[in-house]
Amino acid sequence: MFAACKEGMFTVSAVELDIKQIEQLQQLGFGDVASRFVTYETTAVISDPYGALKPRIKSQSYKGKETVGGVECHHLSLSGDVADSELWIGVADLLPRKLVLTFKNREGGPRLQADFSDWNLAATLDDNFFTFVAPKDAESVEMVTEAQMKETAARMAGQHK
Repeated sequence: MFAACKEGMFTVSAVELDIKQIEQLQQLGFGDVASRFVTYETTAVISDPYGALKPRIKSQSYKGKETVGGVECHHLSLSGDVADSELWIGVADLLPRKLVLTFKNREGGPRLQADFSDWNLAATLDDNFFTFVAPKDAESVEMVTEAQMKETAARMAGQHK
């Protein structure tokens, strides 16, 4: 299910999205909605981050053990074409504890730091978390599918001959 609300209008449609499509939705300003999608592809990335990231890693090194937030961690340094990263993974539980990304090809070399703590691997979410509720003053609009767009374009091209 995809639900999006922007500029006083909303649409709801059954769809499956992959990671790239979710990123596109975020770029269009639907990040709050896009971040709630979990499809097979996104689950694979989450459940096997090494498998998803390995092709992007050009070099890596082990920096030793360090303590982050009171937790003993393995410190890894990874380099790729888009970003360099430092990653700290808990020795005992193998959970990420800290991530620092430095983007290479962006003006100013922006840096992102994420600290991870208080892991709850048995968390539950209420089903209502995934329920879309449109704002009172929003107007429902129909979502046009790619097939409908192609059909309309072909029909219009035929009319202009």
